[in-house]
Amino acid sequence: MSGTGLPESRDEIIHGLTQKAVSLWGQKRALALRERIEKVADQMLTLSNNLPHFEAVSVPYPENRPIT
Repeated sequence: MSGTGLPESRDEIIHGLTQKAVSLWGQKRALALRERIEKVADQMLTLSNNLPHFEAVSVPYPENRPIT
């Protein structure tokens, strides 16, 4: 979540997500979401380790075309 492009550790992701949850919903609710936050961190790591090759080109959809 640092935006540097470098992969973060699971603990760093959990810490960042927890801090965001605290700022949005408070300490009590953030603690109640601990298990879910950990699952999201694991999913983020899985995704970051399985990104498409940098030369992959997305398929244009009609709604993405510029209006002329």
